[in-house]
Amino acid sequence: MSRNTILNVHKLIPALLAVVFSASPLCADELIAAVSVEELETRIREILKETNSPGMIGAIVTEDGVIWQGAVGLADRRNNRPVTKDTVFRVGSISKSFVSLAALILKERGLLTFDMEINKAVPQADISNPWESDNPVRLVHVLEHTAGFDDLHLHDYSFGDPDATTLEGIQMYTASIRKVRWPPGTRMAYSNIGPLIGALLIEKVTGKSFEDVVQQEIFNPLGMSTATFFYDKAVSKSYGADGETEMPYMHIGGRASGSMGATSHDMIQLLKMFLNRGAFDGGILLPPRALTRMETAVSTLAAKQGLQVGYGLGNSVSLKDRFVYHGHTGAIDGFISKYAYLPAHKRAYFFSLNASNFEATRLIDNELHAFVTSRLEPSPQQARIKLTTEQLQVFAGYYQPDAPRQEILRGISILSSTKRIRQDDGKLIISSLFGEDEAWSPVSENLFIKGENALASLAFVETERGEKLAQELGPLGSIKKISSFYAISRWVLTAGVLILMLSSCLFAVVWGVRKLLGRLPHVHYLRVRALPLLTTLSFIGSVLFLAVGINSPAGVPGLGVMNIWTVGYWLLSWLFALLAIISFLTVWQYRSRINDIGKAVWVHSLMVAVATILTTAFFTWYGILGLRPWAY
Repeated sequence: MSRNTILNVHKLIPALLAVVFSASPLCADELIAAVSVEELETRIREILKETNSPGMIGAIVTEDGVIWQGAVGLADRRNNRPVTKDTVFRVGSISKSFVSLAALILKERGLLTFDMEINKAVPQADISNPWESDNPVRLVHVLEHTAGFDDLHLHDYSFGDPDATTLEGIQMYTASIRKVRWPPGTRMAYSNIGPLIGALLIEKVTGKSFEDVVQQEIFNPLGMSTATFFYDKAVSKSYGADGETEMPYMHIGGRASGSMGATSHDMIQLLKMFLNRGAFDGGILLPPRALTRMETAVSTLAAKQGLQVGYGLGNSVSLKDRFVYHGHTGAIDGFISKYAYLPAHKRAYFFSLNASNFEATRLIDNELHAFVTSRLEPSPQQARIKLTTEQLQVFAGYYQPDAPRQEILRGISILSSTKRIRQDDGKLIISSLFGEDEAWSPVSENLFIKGENALASLAFVETERGEKLAQELGPLGSIKKISSFYAISRWVLTAGVLILMLSSCLFAVVWGVRKLLGRLPHVHYLRVRALPLLTTLSFIGSVLFLAVGINSPAGVPGLGVMNIWTVGYWLLSWLFALLAIISFLTVWQYRSRINDIGKAVWVHSLMVAVATILTTAFFTWYGILGLRPWAY
């Protein structure tokens, strides 16, 4: 296949796949920052109203004090209870920052090190690691999400026991998520089980519960008087994406990874400590070097190559408008939260929304970012360098996702998220199936910076096995270089399968209507036409059941229980597989009747049947066929 042919196919396949996988980029006019906290709060109220979101808490902090402490909207729609500064909101995965803070405090006292081997220190965590002898999972890996764990399975989200210990929480989650999928420290994939295992080690070295350690070592010293990992009657009600459906309070087994609740005052105390580099009113929580370690990723291959943008110890770097933030986000049972701070500028903000509305979250985050940075000078940009065409061409090619957060989605992500990288005018251009091309400029021989960002956030690395990877803390994640033929032929096959299956529906409209109108009186062997159609319809039905379930007010956690959406998907996916086999056998059985059926009709039916067989094989290989979401 010639190079030009490859380029033309590359442009064609995304267009074909877009028929099934639709996506539209979000566009927004440049935001002009609010000029006062009063205007800022007015804008936030308008956002809540426009998105039908009940309420939020928030704060803006400098090293000198609090600029704004917000309490907006309703904490309880039914009883018209307003949000106040004393209202507790759950902050979800922000909890993970406190696991790492506790670990850093204990490290300073010599009670643990980040090189501690988990299977030796806490063997009851029961980690399955094929590379244990040469590359054991260490504390740094579980805190930086580089151990190679799968993330929680669907039914794990429905597990809740307010009295479960940390160990019981680990053991009650699906055992397979503690199976290491690649050599620890080579790739980063976010997983809720990791910090929970870190909390277990903290309990081991202190002889206390994780919650007691955090209370005594962090909450009490910082004056976070209402922060807790347990249920608090002062907690706000929370709601689904529609802002109306009340979500039940979710007790989770892995409290250390996501159960924390706090007021805006509590989070203000945390932000002050970060901005003052470990100091607080009355003492020192940690020395500045400990916070610098918290903010720095060290265990990925990209970090070892000098990439500064990464996920450290419960603390993540994010880049926006040439500003370099540190912090964490969180989401749980109808709450979405974020804290972010600028160490170089001594500014920080926090907010928490009591509805699973990501559009409202995005808009509020943009307003807070614009306000906080409106009078600040952006961070200096990392210097670009020039690389030769030959140096850039080394990175050109096709790359597929290599470290999915959820293993069950590996197959889907490979089909939908494979990238093409090419060099153009001294830059690397990364193309996706959907969305605009992205330009990356070199800052070293293997580190690249996106657009006008302040820091490089993409690294090209190679594993000991010779795998060539590109790693980013962001949409790309960790992607592995594959052959052009493999990538393009896979897209061609996928597009062909989808087009054939959809064509059975389109053709059915023609012959079905003609049959009903009596204009097609002598259809021989109707089953040859009908069975592939029914197979395709069952596939479409299974996908729709899953999609509607995900987009229901209950969201992803709702897939972890038996309901019409999960049972419907399970039944229809098995029906699809059964009909695919029956369709193929039936069509093949009547190959001797091809003249009676019509050659074109028979060939088309056979091709559709083969397409459904291939789809069945794909779903079976990746564990999707017959999946019982409530038991997964």
